[in-house]
Amino acid sequence: MEAVESPAGMLFRAALLLFFAPLCFRGDSGEAHYAGSQACSLCHKDIAASQTHTAMARTWHGVVTSLLPVSYHAIAREGSGKPLAYEIRRQGGHFEYSTTMPDGTKVMLPVKAIVGGERHGLSFLVSIENLNGIPLERPALIEARYVYNTPHDALALSPGFPSETPKSYETAFGRVISPTFEVKCLTCHGEPGTLGAGKQGGVRCESCHGSGFEHIQSIGKGEPGASMRNPKVLTGEQSLEICAQCHTGFAYQADPLPSELLVSSQVTALRQTECFIQSGKAVTCTGCHDGHRDATHADAENTSAKVCLGCHSSQARQRAAICPVNSSDKCVGCHMPLVDQGTFHMTDHWIRIHPEPGVAAIKHDESLRSQAPPLREFLRIIVTDARTKAEAAAQRLAGGEAFFDVAHEMSSDASASAGGYLGETWLSQMRPELAAAARTLQYGATTGIVDMGNRWAILQRMPRDFKAEADELFRQASALKLRGDIKGAIDKDKQALKIYPHFLRALTFMGVTVGESGSAQEASQVLSLATHLYPDDATAQFDLGLTLGALGNGAGQIQAFRRAVELDPDNDAIYESLGAALYSAGDWRGAIDVCRHGLQVDPLSAKLYFNLSIMLGQHGDAEGAERAKALASNIDPDMVLR
Repeated sequence: MEAVESPAGMLFRAALLLFFAPLCFRGDSGEAHYAGSQACSLCHKDIAASQTHTAMARTWHGVVTSLLPVSYHAIAREGSGKPLAYEIRRQGGHFEYSTTMPDGTKVMLPVKAIVGGERHGLSFLVSIENLNGIPLERPALIEARYVYNTPHDALALSPGFPSETPKSYETAFGRVISPTFEVKCLTCHGEPGTLGAGKQGGVRCESCHGSGFEHIQSIGKGEPGASMRNPKVLTGEQSLEICAQCHTGFAYQADPLPSELLVSSQVTALRQTECFIQSGKAVTCTGCHDGHRDATHADAENTSAKVCLGCHSSQARQRAAICPVNSSDKCVGCHMPLVDQGTFHMTDHWIRIHPEPGVAAIKHDESLRSQAPPLREFLRIIVTDARTKAEAAAQRLAGGEAFFDVAHEMSSDASASAGGYLGETWLSQMRPELAAAARTLQYGATTGIVDMGNRWAILQRMPRDFKAEADELFRQASALKLRGDIKGAIDKDKQALKIYPHFLRALTFMGVTVGESGSAQEASQVLSLATHLYPDDATAQFDLGLTLGALGNGAGQIQAFRRAVELDPDNDAIYESLGAALYSAGDWRGAIDVCRHGLQVDPLSAKLYFNLSIMLGQHGDAEGAERAKALASNIDPDMVLR
């Protein structure tokens, strides 16, 4: 532990820092308004020294890394028959990444940067400017499809990449990094000269705490706490925002599921948890993690147990539910388990009860129930204009009928069409009599009849795992569709929507599937509902655009596609469809512009080059059309033949 320094000593040291910082620290930092971690170490010696050895501090390696030997050479293959081959080779002071297609064609790409570390592995960022001598629409940075997996000392498919064997260079190389995501990618991994990374790179003191130079100036003014982000004095949400700079995944998730939030989405996952919400956003990353050192598994178990028992213990003032399996320790193993992503092991940060391990409770009775008043619940409701109707509804529920069906048939509330589903409901915003009734509900329980004066209501709190149950049915629906059983897929998806009526994936699946079955009007209604419920989801907007096109509504289709582009400007598939829609509408200049814009996002999109070649050829640019066609053919040789 560091010794406490006297105020006089702090002022003296601040004076020295103010004198020297303009002369050396700003130069060491690589950024004009950052002081550099060396400046931080003068006052915070032990903390700075510890942080230097963390995985975050060492997540940037530049073009070479000491974690791989000078003679490093590895090959990975995928596919049957003539498989694709991926090769990483160190050549003196740099690395090269190559992809060999089944026809034997080999493309060598230079590695521009290596990121990652010893815990999971190393990712290779490679670059490409041309293909077979033809310049791309722009030079591209690509996250290589294969990474070096440290625990297994071998190449492995990068987490989050599709497992299907690539059929073109567009996916064989890896994932093209869009210009906007490139900034986030390089900044989060600490490219030298970005966000406090300094000249040495990596995530450093100022990456999280802000400008040290401004902090030094504040100390000189007698305001040592100013100009610094200190998680200890921030609100829970403010503290999370620091970590959210990087740990929020690749794109916005409108209705996320736990399995989608394993790779770089820890903050998004934590924000979904009951622990975070019901604690009033008091559960934060720094409650369990010390950013100045790497946590061991034992550290994670011990620290997290203290955090968990702050609420889930009989000693807590208003305790949350007590675990019926183990009420004293080992919380993480059950509630935040490791989940396999290929050869990688990711910690699930969506804290919840996991039914899949099948762990038996030692006891389960009223003494373990939560005594803390809930802030938020997921609810269904039945509302009637006569008590006799409410009593009839209650009788049907008591007889075993599904709440969805009774609400759909008997409720006068606007939610009746969705089986009475209200969804996420904050009790502070409800009518007092309804809120009082809701506070008494356990998961899956139903109230008696609630008298609201001239109306009568019945509430049901959704079961704890209703989203997981709906997701399992949705997965079954997807599997049935792959096997060609469209009717079975639709029926299974309807079951999922009865359990979770606002399930975004199930809604879009239903819309797309019934549309493909020839019911475009019904599809547009379902997808319009999806876009109404989730106005910021690009996929729902995109699927709605496709359906509107099938209905002959070209203007509506273009509007939906433009909205999808606004929501997800890095999705090249949207540019393909928007360009085609504009071209069909007679706006060929706009269509060409959209294709070129899409190629700025993904300069390896064979479909965009092919579409562009047709548009340019039909409007007098033979040379541009030939170049675009050649690139389409080089990226995906089958494209021109289709």
